[in-house]
Amino acid sequence: MSIKRGGSPLRVYYNAEFGWCIDVPTPVSAAMIRAAAEWSYKMNLDKWRSMRPGDQKDRLGAALPSLREGKIRQVIKERYFEIETE
Repeated sequence: MSIKRGGSPLRVYYNAEFGWCIDVPTPVSAAMIRAAAEWSYKMNLDKWRSMRPGDQKDRLGAALPSLREGKIRQVIKERYFEIETE
């Protein structure tokens, strides 16, 4: 799942070791983290409601409270661009 920051998508995902994470090119503000958590919570809650019973639904249901509380770890991702030279 991704949200936009200045036209670039930011991926929000759950990692079993670290919890909820957001991939960012540079650190973002607490307000941005709160906005990402609120948006992701709504989307994942809808997803959870539509899932069939099973392990995946149970894991997502267990992870949703921390997302509702805004607990997201920022993961700084470096971007590399190839530059063609003539």
